[in-house]
Amino acid sequence: EQCRVEINITTFNVLAESYLKPMSHRNLPDSYANVAFDPKKRRKLLCSTLTKLGELFDILCLQEVDNFLQPIIVKCMEKLGFGFIYAPRGGIPIFSVDSKHLGINEDDAATNCRSDGCATFYKLDKWDCKAYEVLQ
Repeated sequence: EQCRVEINITTFNVLAESYLKPMSHRNLPDSYANVAFDPKKRRKLLCSTLTKLGELFDILCLQEVDNFLQPIIVKCMEKLGFGFIYAPRGGIPIFSVDSKHLGINEDDAATNCRSDGCATFYKLDKWDCKAYEVLQ
């Protein structure tokens, strides 16, 4: 007898705040710019969006997750029952069981020209990460 497994997976580009500058996004309509360039509004909207995605998908793959924003996203997703693996560009991956080691200070991130990474979130009630490999 064959075992059938259904996987609901999506990918989402967070658009790292470290790359989000008015100079690089000059044609953004004011209604969007007022949220995009206001970190507090943007982070609230981002958590709301991720919550909606978390209700629909078992696995979320996120790109351009700022190192300093990553703990905020992890907190949002852990409330929904997700584990994670975070792989900063050129850095050492962080697995959800090591979450006490989260984050890089926002000021430190500003000095790094590539201060983002990728995160994979998975529902802990459906999936268990036995191993992972980061490809760069």
